[in-house]
Amino acid sequence: MSAGDLFTLVSASPAAQSLLRRVEKGGVLSCEHINPAAVPFLAALLHREFPHRPIVVVTDGLKTQERFHQDVQTWLGVGIQNAKVKINNAESSADHPASGVGLLAFAAPLFYPAWEILPHESKLPHADVVSERLETLVALAAKGNV
Repeated sequence: MSAGDLFTLVSASPAAQSLLRRVEKGGVLSCEHINPAAVPFLAALLHREFPHRPIVVVTDGLKTQERFHQDVQTWLGVGIQNAKVKINNAESSADHPASGVGLLAFAAPLFYPAWEILPHESKLPHADVVSERLETLVALAAKGNV
């Protein structure tokens, strides 16, 4: 079974049809009770069903974001052409600085990393972090998504 067949089979299920009807109206979809390993597949499926709609996924940390980024790259590479999916991470907290935001635009994912410093710290973010964030914002602005 190919990835395309898997997307077709899953999207035809009654549970997926119900979910797609809810998502079609817009708004927030919680993935709290979905196995974390399945969320990248869900994001790819949503992109397949709504190719012109940006999709935002909030994760709990940088490691989760990086893993999600790699997994959704795989699903997009094998099952979807011309991807346009956004992946956002959670906001900063005292325990966890903002982990960053990864964005998938076109067929290649863009990564929007966290500053990796807290606002009250007197150091600057790494140049690579600043560069990657700017590249992502420029790419989104060029496509009219910001």
